[in-house]
Amino acid sequence: MTGRDDDIPALELVRATKRYRVSQGLFRPAAELTALKELSLVLRKGETLGLVGESGCGKSTAVNAMLGLLPLDGGSVRLGGRDIAAMGLAERVRRVQVVFQDPYSSLNPARRVRDLVAQPLRLHRRGTDPGPEVAEMLERVGFPARLAEAYPAELSGGQRQRVAIARALVMRPEVLICDEPTSALDVSVQAQVINLLLELRRELGLSMVFVSHNLAVVEHLADRVAVMYLGEKVEEAPVDALFRAPRHPYSRALLGATLPPDPAAGLPALGLGATAADPLAAGPGCAFAPRCPLAAEACRAAPVPLAAQGAEHLARCLRAEAA
Repeated sequence: MTGRDDDIPALELVRATKRYRVSQGLFRPAAELTALKELSLVLRKGETLGLVGESGCGKSTAVNAMLGLLPLDGGSVRLGGRDIAAMGLAERVRRVQVVFQDPYSSLNPARRVRDLVAQPLRLHRRGTDPGPEVAEMLERVGFPARLAEAYPAELSGGQRQRVAIARALVMRPEVLICDEPTSALDVSVQAQVINLLLELRRELGLSMVFVSHNLAVVEHLADRVAVMYLGEKVEEAPVDALFRAPRHPYSRALLGATLPPDPAAGLPALGLGATAADPLAAGPGCAFAPRCPLAAEACRAAPVPLAAQGAEHLARCLRAEAA
């Protein structure tokens, strides 16, 4: 592979925009909700990009766009330099895969483990015996061979997530998208799954997008972090820089929140007052301004661009120096 090929991102969102029409009740006209607002992200080959933010910030919409499951209203998604919209389903499946939040609901309860992992190979490589590849991948993710004939209901949460990871990787994709893959697991099992993902990334040369509200996990796993708020990227930086010196007030609030012992409890209160994020009430300026303790009139008056805050560090904030 040439150096020029190595410079092509594994995955790229280029000014991705997605809008929805949402009902506001019987006597009010439908409103337009912008789930993604010219979102640009770059996943370099061999790295892990963390994607963080509150529920409703657009993370899941971004994931669906990355998988080619969501037609965009503007912008594009590029996989290895090619527009994913121009690829057939078979090529997309081969090149990018996903591990979902809940391993139980993402696995067919009526199929045995061996069949679940073999299914992608049977669908896309007809006529070949998937047995050896299935056995190899189950061993690689640390799943006990004696449970290969078990059903998902007979497994622990950690075992089910290992099966889901094996199924995602059996086609040897270039990009793995992990959509909150540890949030439904106990803390001790979370650590095992995170260490497994680190090992698999190294062994298989994966490029990964890791979506999570658990910033401690993101700090351990990611190389760079992008922070989303109401469909926009408000900050992006190498993981050390963002955790050491966040430049956006929203990033600071996320990092300052203490995670509860129960992973299912989600993100705790951010200390930003009672006002919640409202995507339908955004004004012409910074979307975070209604909740921001540093907001000035200029923040509310006009769109705020991403600006350099250091080496590979961007923030969408006019008051970054005060953050």
